[in-house]
Amino acid sequence: MVHKKYGNNIENIKREISDIIEKLSKGVKDVYDSEKYKDYLKAMSKFHKYSFGNIMWLKMQDPNCSLVTGFRKWNDLGRKVLKGSKALKILVPMKHSSFVNKLDPVTKLPLKDHSTGEIQKEKKEWISYRTVSVFDIKQTEGKEIPSLIDELKGRADNYDLIKNAIIDVAKIPVSFENITTGSKGYYSLTDNRIAVKEGMSEQQILKTLIHETTHSRLHNLNAQKLDNKERNIQEIEAESVAFVVSNHFNLDTSDYSFGYVASWSNGKDLNDLKKSLNTIQKESNKLINEIEDSIEKTLELLKDKEITNDKVENIVNNSEIENIQNKEIETTIIDEVKIKNKLNKAKQLAELTEEGIYKDPIVLITSCENEKYFKQNEILKFSEADKKFEQAEKEVTRLRKEAKEKGEYIPFVKTSFKLYLTSNAAANFKYNIGTKYSKNLTEFYNKQIKLSIEKNKDLIQRKSVKEKFEKIKITNNLDKKKDVKRSVAKVEEKSI
Repeated sequence: MVHKKYGNNIENIKREISDIIEKLSKGVKDVYDSEKYKDYLKAMSKFHKYSFGNIMWLKMQDPNCSLVTGFRKWNDLGRKVLKGSKALKILVPMKHSSFVNKLDPVTKLPLKDHSTGEIQKEKKEWISYRTVSVFDIKQTEGKEIPSLIDELKGRADNYDLIKNAIIDVAKIPVSFENITTGSKGYYSLTDNRIAVKEGMSEQQILKTLIHETTHSRLHNLNAQKLDNKERNIQEIEAESVAFVVSNHFNLDTSDYSFGYVASWSNGKDLNDLKKSLNTIQKESNKLINEIEDSIEKTLELLKDKEITNDKVENIVNNSEIENIQNKEIETTIIDEVKIKNKLNKAKQLAELTEEGIYKDPIVLITSCENEKYFKQNEILKFSEADKKFEQAEKEVTRLRKEAKEKGEYIPFVKTSFKLYLTSNAAANFKYNIGTKYSKNLTEFYNKQIKLSIEKNKDLIQRKSVKEKFEKIKITNNLDKKKDVKRSVAKVEEKSI
């Protein structure tokens, strides 16, 4: 069961955080004294420290490269370059020297030795560059490279509650992706979003989520303008906060965090860690409180419905719902949790444009008079909903026409839905299927946008709003021949 360990006792929380940081410091020092660290240093000595220019060139050739060295060095490490791998190129300096005639600085003529009469010589040195082939670790196979870090395994208590709370606290898009670079996750400065590698253990996912959330809060573009910290300091802060917060929620990440902080620290004295202690303590405290507040809101929501806390994880995870007996009281809240989870999952999987708009917007059906066409709370991609609306429009129109020919009447099908264009903005629509107003959802949507702009000209005069409408508009030829015969629901954008 998730609860606040010390209630609102600020001093106890501070003491707990200090104790956990002390545990982290001792753990990192122990890593430096281990055989594992010696093996790690021996392996890392095989990898050359490339110049900034070479690093930039490597990233241009392969943005996902991580550990790079030459063909022979990989063989020395017990690994072989995969057949057919395309080599990456770096520039290697070549030193040259030769003896040339020493010239008089004034006359520019060769100087002679007074005792021998021979022309004096002097050594000249210069550097030229040649390209050398190297390969990234993902282009090789064989013996494992020694590492200070062991990936976390196993499940975590209250996994879904804590995961959803971290995502809620992050307040930026979080997605789970097939990351192939060897990274467990990343925070994108330019997109201001978090990505986590899919398929990892529950423990590793939670730890990574906290790590990347810390980056997004402490090391975003605005923060870097004020205090542009070096990469190693950023990594030490993010992992230390992840260790503290994880431990608070009974998740021991020692196997990962000790080695990670050690790999980014400069020596056993841990000066980098000490410099950031104040930042680590403050951010850990903030995150713990915000995550607990988010969890308590969920628990409070369920408390009045007599759902015990030990069932919350199962409810959030969409399991064991059938076993809950008080259906009349509890169905609404359970459905809300299920819909929210499905919607969050759809958002996480949705691809974004450079402007942060979903490439294939998300449609949530809020009501439909005939479940043959759409079910309430059904979640679809726009492209899928577009086809379904087109099929439904054709069928209902045909049925209404046939009924009219027989002197009968079949009503159109009232449908309403939300269109999620971004992770934090939605538009509400009502679509009466069978009125011949639109042939599909794309045409319907474009007509709605056109009418909304016409009805709100005073608002659209502001450039920012006008640009927003242009960005979210789904391109399609408007049917200009048909007249609008009914009022249209006003587009309302609001935070979700």
